[in-house]
Amino acid sequence: MRLVILALAAFVLSNCVTDSERVWTRLDGQAVSSRPELASAFEIDHAVCRGEMAKADTASSAPPGRRLQADQEIMDGCMAQRGYRLVPR
Repeated sequence: MRLVILALAAFVLSNCVTDSERVWTRLDGQAVSSRPELASAFEIDHAVCRGEMAKADTASSAPPGRRLQADQEIMDGCMAQRGYRLVPR
């Protein structure tokens, strides 16, 4: 039982580190920071996707661990529809 708990903790912590070292990039290769209009568009797109994630989170009855994974999947899909992807820094 202790081994299972340690393995689960290591998995959760490794995902936290990985997520903090990833950044959103545009699919067309342009840097968001290169032009103010791209930065503004990104902020709007990101806010819309956070809203989509929050709506799904409110409606979800999933346990907290699964909810975090579902939130990331929703955010990834929403941002991909808007022309972004999450990549390692």
